[in-house]
Amino acid sequence: MHRRSTWGISTAALALAVACAATPSLAEAQDGLGAKGALDAVGPVQLDKYAYLKRLSLDLRGTTPTWEEYAALETAVGVTEAQIAELLDSDGFLDVMVDYHRDLLWTNVSNFQYIQFPWDLTRVTVGPSGESQSVLYLYRKGAYFRGAPGTSENERIPCGHWPATFDATGMPEVTCEADGTCREGWVWVEPFWDPANPVKVCAFDAMENRYGEGGVDCSTPASRLETTCGCGPNLAFCDARDGAMNVELEIGQALSEQLLQVVRHVIAEDRPYSEVLTTRLTYVNGPIVHYLKNQLSLASIIDVKPSPVDDIFLPDIPFNDYSWYPVLLGDEHSGILTSYGFLLRFQTNRSRVNRFYNAFLDSFFDASRSTGTAGCVQEGADLTKRCYCQNCHLAVEPWAAYWARWKQQGAGYLNPTDFPIFDSACEQCARTGVGSCPTYCRNEYVIETVPADREPYLGYLRGYEFLKPTDMLNTEAGPRLWVERTLQDGTLARGIVSKMWKQFMQRPFDDTKADNDTRDALFATFVGSNYNLKVLVQAIVTHPAYRRIR
Repeated sequence: MHRRSTWGISTAALALAVACAATPSLAEAQDGLGAKGALDAVGPVQLDKYAYLKRLSLDLRGTTPTWEEYAALETAVGVTEAQIAELLDSDGFLDVMVDYHRDLLWTNVSNFQYIQFPWDLTRVTVGPSGESQSVLYLYRKGAYFRGAPGTSENERIPCGHWPATFDATGMPEVTCEADGTCREGWVWVEPFWDPANPVKVCAFDAMENRYGEGGVDCSTPASRLETTCGCGPNLAFCDARDGAMNVELEIGQALSEQLLQVVRHVIAEDRPYSEVLTTRLTYVNGPIVHYLKNQLSLASIIDVKPSPVDDIFLPDIPFNDYSWYPVLLGDEHSGILTSYGFLLRFQTNRSRVNRFYNAFLDSFFDASRSTGTAGCVQEGADLTKRCYCQNCHLAVEPWAAYWARWKQQGAGYLNPTDFPIFDSACEQCARTGVGSCPTYCRNEYVIETVPADREPYLGYLRGYEFLKPTDMLNTEAGPRLWVERTLQDGTLARGIVSKMWKQFMQRPFDDTKADNDTRDALFATFVGSNYNLKVLVQAIVTHPAYRRIR
């Protein structure tokens, strides 16, 4: 006996939809023969309405159509522009665009050391069998808290297994052993990452004061050897890798996603796409807020100070609040181009230029085509004068100047008050010996005297080295000026049109008159819509070329 179908869609229509989905297109079969040559040889072959709906659904929201959507097509002439607009307004389209930008910008910055390892809380079992306790402690400070004079900091010396007691000054009382080791007990603490589940922490490590003896800030590297500094209130200054929780990884993952929230906002609200690159708006969640308020100074290798927003403007939320909240940044900021995710992923000004040039202008530097130039030099640090190098760097260096006031190997803004263009102290220490230079000079100013062409720039901010007077405006205006210039000359809009065409057509524009006319028409549509990305994408997916079988 045959069972009657109750799917609400005819067997014939379903078979047709499945066939269209499974059969390789002619363009796929002719892959490698040219953008459209194989198809043009036999004339345009259009997708039927079912296959067109499937392609739209997969491209615009990342899923296949529902049975109801297929069924609705049975009595319809085809997919309407209203249906396409609905796809573009869906959460699925936002997810597709976020994923596109994640791939475009390589946004993973979760592998940095945002908190130096001496502030890592470690779990250990202390005490004899039957009385043992599982506690957290800073093993790198154990020797300073509890060790005898001369004890190596590599010695793991946790507290005792008993509840802590305190003297009249509020310091933990200790029990000393014959070897000179003196241990305190443990205390209950509600950790910032999970206040509902208190943990036992060695009492010295759990000290809550913000400042230690001599005024040292307990949330900075200066407190590493300070025995009156612990992890702060609710362990706020420390990292924890306890069970499923990895505080540092949570922070890195949040910073990786932060710039993508800007992309999501601009597209969802139908804002000009250029605002992705110029807005002062950003988003924060619990891990980011906690890091900015309590742990920003503890990064290792990278320098992420100062905070891009004053603490008073940050939302009052716990670490484990993963919702996103908008905050407004200072005038120096320029969308994702000055975000943590972008600056940390591309840590030199030249790499920042290259990524913007590739990702948004759809242009590329090709060093393989470089040739020698008359009057060039073979040696020196100024790449605009070096043979072969100069063919790219004559363009790169003025553009790199847009990020001259942003830290390289980091992400902080170099404000003019604290970081003048020229610092005489840095010049002096450079001339007397690099070893005598303070950290800020070594990190941000030119102090190297080799090659010789660097000598005139000793004491200048690194981003200003070798710049011409005509480039100085770039340094003070920042990346937003480059975006505005590319808006004025049309290169940004043309770059976005080209990138979106490749994204949805799976091929670049070719050199034919048809493609050139299409590119110009899409450019006019995009600019005429005030750079609305949904309008551009709709124009692409309703273009006859998109409906052609490939």
